[in-house]
Amino acid sequence: MGFSLYAALEKVANVVAMPVYTHFFLHEALGREYGLRRADKVRLLRRIRRNASSITSGTTWLEQLLLASYVLSLPRALKGDVVECGCFKGSSTASLSLVCEATDRRLVVCDSFEGLPEIGVEDKQHVSLHHQRYEEYRQGEYKGALEEVKENIRRHGALERCTFVKGYFESTLPALDCAPAFVFLDVDLHASLRTCLLNLWPKLAEGGYLFTHEAQQLDYVRIFFDREWWRENLRSEAPGLVGAGCGLPAGLGAGTGLGYALKLGPGFSVSDDPRFRLFCGEPQRVG
Repeated sequence: MGFSLYAALEKVANVVAMPVYTHFFLHEALGREYGLRRADKVRLLRRIRRNASSITSGTTWLEQLLLASYVLSLPRALKGDVVECGCFKGSSTASLSLVCEATDRRLVVCDSFEGLPEIGVEDKQHVSLHHQRYEEYRQGEYKGALEEVKENIRRHGALERCTFVKGYFESTLPALDCAPAFVFLDVDLHASLRTCLLNLWPKLAEGGYLFTHEAQQLDYVRIFFDREWWRENLRSEAPGLVGAGCGLPAGLGAGTGLGYALKLGPGFSVSDDPRFRLFCGEPQRVG
């Protein structure tokens, strides 16, 4: 089968299957606490699809839709900002800003706006074992100038919801004034991930989510399971990462680059995940 025919069939299959793999977003419970109706979410879905195709992006529209759904699943009573670290040209930023507009939250956008910093030895190559591929990073990659990002969000998102923090993370995050309920990290490098965890995890609200876009890379995300590192550096238990190795599912069996850690405080359990209660209600014991 020729590549063009295969691509055409895949496109048709995706269109036909769209209701199947967007059902999580159109579920009647999602966004109800914020007054969103199905028609409102359909309009938001369309804008997110447009953002992923109109702005050069490292995330797909389904990945952006997943992020949006998790923000919408946060209880209104759980106050806090949405923080994005690593925004590239602002595609996911524009989509997150629209969700922040719908949920009355602030979006704090942290990026050097100069591309990736110097690449260390541990980041020369990242391997996604399950998907049998690897990535190589270079200094200056994924650069989006601040004014370019702002213009993209002005055209496709809600710029008034955004606060921009320019600079490399080790310089900006220690003094960052925010109280996040949701964090999205698309920072690529091991050192950047460690810096983000050290500075943002303590500020993250209990019951809040921290997402990474590198979930498929086991060597990268193993820090989420490193009990010694978490106890020594953050005085907490390692949270693990949902989606580690394969990424959260989306599309026709395709894994995304997304995985998340849920912050559990004293007295919290995994069944206190906001999405668990939103879609499943009170947990029931089996057996």
